[in-house]
Amino acid sequence: MRLALTMTLAAAALVPLGAATTADATSCAATPGLLSRSATVSRSMLGGGRMTIWDTGPTADPYDSIRLVAIRYPAAAKIRQRVLTTPSVTQSVAPGTFAKNQSRAVVVINGGFFDAGRGALPVGPQLKDGHLYKAASSAATVIATLTNGQTAYSSLAVAGSVAGGGRTWKVMGLNHQSLSSSGVSIYTPDWGPQTRPIGTVDIVVKSGKVIAKRTGSYRGKPVAAGTIVVTATGTPGSQLAALPVGAAVNASWHAVLGRQDMRSAIGSGGRRIYNGTVWPSCDTRSEELRPRSAIGWTQGGDLIVMTVSGRASKNGVRWGGATAHQVGDYMKKLGAYEAISLDGGTSTTMVVRYALGGTVYRVDRSASDSQRAVPNVLEIEPTP
Repeated sequence: MRLALTMTLAAAALVPLGAATTADATSCAATPGLLSRSATVSRSMLGGGRMTIWDTGPTADPYDSIRLVAIRYPAAAKIRQRVLTTPSVTQSVAPGTFAKNQSRAVVVINGGFFDAGRGALPVGPQLKDGHLYKAASSAATVIATLTNGQTAYSSLAVAGSVAGGGRTWKVMGLNHQSLSSSGVSIYTPDWGPQTRPIGTVDIVVKSGKVIAKRTGSYRGKPVAAGTIVVTATGTPGSQLAALPVGAAVNASWHAVLGRQDMRSAIGSGGRRIYNGTVWPSCDTRSEELRPRSAIGWTQGGDLIVMTVSGRASKNGVRWGGATAHQVGDYMKKLGAYEAISLDGGTSTTMVVRYALGGTVYRVDRSASDSQRAVPNVLEIEPTP
């Protein structure tokens, strides 16, 4: 999908960036003084927000080229924040396609980390409109959208049990990417068409009864509508294998919410600001200059979404942008008191609309750059 872009990348390479700021940790690369220069774009957004763009333009070294897009909505803005997902957890589409399919979307930014080797399976949990698509029994951090239309940092897990043949097993994962020998995992049609992790046996359950047992190469098949698959390794796997076809099985599970007003959630990345302090996170990988995406909140409850991109590429992979620590530093300068990373690298994408139902524009990079397909996004739309 090719998206038109009305704002060209600013050719501002002749304007010096100014002195770099001092990093919060001595091992962290200093943050360029990008935000100390004049913005190249500043315009209002539907719902009461404002988008600001700072852009160095092309530079002699592509790694020094930076384009930062920040959209800020006041706490009182008349907006709703939503999680948008694909129909199953192993499917993915471009952020621009998510936006195109939601006529009221005025901002869409790529969502949580995912495993591209498993059909873009989200690494963390996923909850949409109260429906739990994926989670593990151990709580994972998430970015949650709330019943009041705002976002927050929280946690999400699954709890449940499977009983059959006189035994009861704890549910360790729902549509999760790995199995546990401590209990069983459940897979539903929400997993999608990709192959699944396989245990000792697949127990196919429909209407409370075992309708099939799969072993060998028959395991891992897609889950048919109206059925679930229960599987396990180790002792639970051997015990499941003893269940005969026709045996009664009672499976139940539910979401364990970090806060009761959560409506949707996706797995979060690392914290970049905590209680006003930028977290160093300056290991080798975090110090790479890569495209980055983040979401944050001011002490007063304003929302900030941000992307930082560069113009460098290597072997077809996008480089340049910011280090993990620099993301926190930029967000703090933008006013954030708390900030969380979204997925980055090639996934980094922000698209916007300036009129409801209107054209979708990409703002973090050129419209001609391809968009990586992702399993979920965060969306902002004005309320009526």
